[in-house]
Amino acid sequence: MSGAQPHLRNVLLGLIARQWLQPLWRGLHRLALGGLGFLNGDPRWNGEERFLADLAARWRREDRRPLVIDAGANEGSFAAAVLRLAPEARIVCLEPNPPTFERLAARFRHEPRVSLIQAALAEIDGVVPLHDTQAEGSQHASLLAATFRAIHPGNASATMVPARSLDSLLMERGSPRVDLLKLDIEGAEKAALDGAVWSLARGRIAAIQLEMNAHNILSGLSLWALSERLPDFELFRILPDGLEPLVTAERRYNARDEVFKYSNVAALRRGNTAR
Repeated sequence: MSGAQPHLRNVLLGLIARQWLQPLWRGLHRLALGGLGFLNGDPRWNGEERFLADLAARWRREDRRPLVIDAGANEGSFAAAVLRLAPEARIVCLEPNPPTFERLAARFRHEPRVSLIQAALAEIDGVVPLHDTQAEGSQHASLLAATFRAIHPGNASATMVPARSLDSLLMERGSPRVDLLKLDIEGAEKAALDGAVWSLARGRIAAIQLEMNAHNILSGLSLWALSERLPDFELFRILPDGLEPLVTAERRYNARDEVFKYSNVAALRRGNTAR
C-alpha cells in the first residue's frame, strides 16, 4: 500500500495539471502568496508598522535611544514612521538618487533626529552607477542595470552616485550599535551586507529589515544565501499579526520558502528575538 500512495498522488497531479486549468491555478497561487505574506506593499497592512511598533516598545522597555539606519530612504516615509513610533530614535537616512534626495532633504532638513547622507549603501566606499527610467527619480532606481530588463522594463539611464559601506560609515561614528538596519535598496542588499562584515561579526547590528523580491534572482541573494551571510541571526517573514519563522533554531532552512515575490524579512540577532 505504501507504494500505491505516491502513484495515486502522481495520477491526481497528472489530471489537474491541464492547460485549460492554468488560469485557475495562477489565480489561486496569487491568492495563496498573499496569504503567506507576499505581494502586499502597504506598511499599514503587511506587518511593517506592527514590526516597527514592537521594536519601539522593546526600545522603551530597555530605556534605549535607538539608532536606525534607513538605506534607500526614498522620500522618507519609513523615517517618518520611526519618528512617530519611536520619538527618541536617531535615524541615518541614505538615499543616492539626486532628485529623490532633494525631496528627502526638504522634508527633514530641520529635524535634528535625522541625519541625511546622499549615497548608496554598497560593499565599499566609492562611486557607482545608479540606473533609473525617470529623470525626476523613481522608487525603482537600482544599482542593478538588469532591473530594467527583467523586472521593470524601460529605457534606463545611469547616474554616477557616491557609495558608502556600512562598516566605513559606522567606524566614522565610533562604531555605535545599530538597533535596526532597514534595507530597501532594489537588489543591492547583497552588496550592502558584504560592506557590513566587520560590524556584523562584532555584533554591532541587532536587527535587519529587508525586502525579498525578484531582485534577489538578479543579485543572487536567496534566502539560503542570506542565512549563510547572517549565521548569528534568525530569519522571519513579517506578517500583519507577527513574525513567521523561516530559519531559526527551531526551524531549519526549507527550499520551499524560496519565493521571489515581494515580502519583508526580519533578521533578529540570536538572543534578541523576543517578539
